[in-house]
Amino acid sequence: MISLLCVLALGSAPLPAQATDAVDPILGEPYTPTRPGQVTPSHPYWDLEVLYYRQEHKKAALLAEKRYSETQDPHLLLYIGRSWYQYLEGNEEITNKKQRLALLERGFAALEQGVKDLPEDGHLKFAYGVMLGRIGTTRGVLASLRTADDIERMWLDSLDAKPAYASIGLQEELPCDTYLALGIFYRLVPDYWIVKVISGTRGDLDKSLKMHQRGVACAGERIRNIKELAVTQLCIGTKRNQPEMIEAGKKSVNRYLAIAPRANQDFVDIRHGADLLLDPSIACSYSRDGQQDLDESKIQQ
Repeated sequence: MISLLCVLALGSAPLPAQATDAVDPILGEPYTPTRPGQVTPSHPYWDLEVLYYRQEHKKAALLAEKRYSETQDPHLLLYIGRSWYQYLEGNEEITNKKQRLALLERGFAALEQGVKDLPEDGHLKFAYGVMLGRIGTTRGVLASLRTADDIERMWLDSLDAKPAYASIGLQEELPCDTYLALGIFYRLVPDYWIVKVISGTRGDLDKSLKMHQRGVACAGERIRNIKELAVTQLCIGTKRNQPEMIEAGKKSVNRYLAIAPRANQDFVDIRHGADLLLDPSIACSYSRDGQQDLDESKIQQ
């Protein structure tokens, strides 16, 4: 139910790798890892990482599915799920809800099996929560509340597992993106007592702000993290009538609008930034894949 839940979150702008004299034959450009856990050419799934960097997500998903059918290697399940998720993020050509759900559920089935096969893998748990969250926002947050505690648990377990991972261009980085995902989660899940009864958890704007502050501190100047910090700031400001938080949110929007976009979802976030500046009241129900209906009277027990 997070955009991510968004984001949620499984991807954003590839950043240029720092140059060295060595040019990897698969990547085709100089590359030097700069972050803890960042993948290297010796990574067993390097070619899939390169496809992720190049945003060739459908090709990566199909290749990972083919290899999994041949090898039953459970680590490939991460690449299947993540690739289908990213194929849809920022993809404005596939607008049919049933078609989007079918691809999301195809990817989720892989991640669900991955978590069963590799229960200690914090990266798989992160991806599982992201995919389940995106299925939630596609169906509608209120229609998906019963999965909220499962999503929260997966992300908190992922933080506990302390995975150190960064993709080639920092499109995905853990734990930074787990903080991002939880920040979106605590904003979008309604803070109603009935939600706690139904789902076992509830929203919390203060937790959301704290998670986004940690995410930005971890990730630095990245569009996706600063955008979601801005959204929570604007949400708090409008919901609690705090003009200073609205101004803080607008400042964060302008901060990320100054960053060069490099991925499809970045261009979407930039357009949404203009919308948020014009109308901060949309922030609380904002999701990259569409405004969410959070009306308490519509919650089904």
